[in-house]
Order: sequence, then structure tokens, then C-alpha cells
Amino acid sequence: MPSPSQPALPAPPAGVRSVYGPAFPDGLSWLLAMRDGRAELPPIAQVLGFEVREAVPGGVTFAMHPAALLYNPMGAVHGGVTATLLDTVMGCALHTRLPGDAGYSTLDISVRYIRAITERTGAVLATATLIHLGRRTAVAEARLVSERDQQLFATGNATLFLYQP
Repeated sequence: MPSPSQPALPAPPAGVRSVYGPAFPDGLSWLLAMRDGRAELPPIAQVLGFEVREAVPGGVTFAMHPAALLYNPMGAVHGGVTATLLDTVMGCALHTRLPGDAGYSTLDISVRYIRAITERTGAVLATATLIHLGRRTAVAEARLVSERDQQLFATGNATLFLYQP
């Protein structure tokens, strides 16, 4: 039950499964349902404007449209937003290979910033690939490019901890 300082999340539209509702049979099914509008995006993805573009076993692509409300004081998208997008796609690349009742958490993330992202950049695409899946840990890597001309803005890699029932 939410506390008075944390109001309950609004119910999703009719026909859309809540992210907190019944589980999907596997992570890939859940990501495809989000892409197709049959499941809502997690709150952080809604707040930052992420959209699922593609999901295949071991890989995902998300899009984000840079907006001034994501800017740091220097007039570019805050590096934390970039890191969050890369962390999200790397985790989701792992999620595509997990059963519905499994979970994961980021143990370590490294982000390399190549150039600043602004509204003039236009949409950016974050693509991640799972490069190792073990019993307790996984490793993924990601690239963030402009949708318009594939110019590289950032890269990342992450180690993730798996918890399965």
C-alpha cells in the first residue's frame, strides 16, 4: 500500500497490462508487449521518454527523444539520463533471455561519453547485446547513436546479477 507521500500509480488504459500486474511467461514476451502497447512501460521509462523499438533474444533497441527538461546546467542532456538509458537497454538485453519469474540487478556499469546530446540531435537509439549469460551473472554492452545518421554519442558495458526462483 502506498504511503501518503507516495501516491498509487494510475491504472493503465483498458487493454494494457500493468508493469506490476500478472507476469509474462518470459522477458522477451514482456518487452514485445511493451513495444506493441499491450503492456505499460515501467515508470522510469515513462518519465524519461524511452520507447522500445526492438527486442530479440539477447538484444534490444530503445529510442529516446532528447528534450530540454533533461538538460544539465551546460545545456545538454544530463549524463545520468544517458547512463540510465544505457543501463536500461543492457538490463533488458539480459531480460530477453530470462523466464518471467527471474530478475536481475546491475552490479557494475561503465559509460563512455563521446559527445553531447541536445534537442538538435534528434532521436537517439540505444542498442544493447548480451555477451555472456552465466548462472549468477551476465555481461552486456551497448551503443547510443543518433537515429538520423548513426553518429556515436556513448557506449557502455555492464555486469548484472541474476536472481531466479
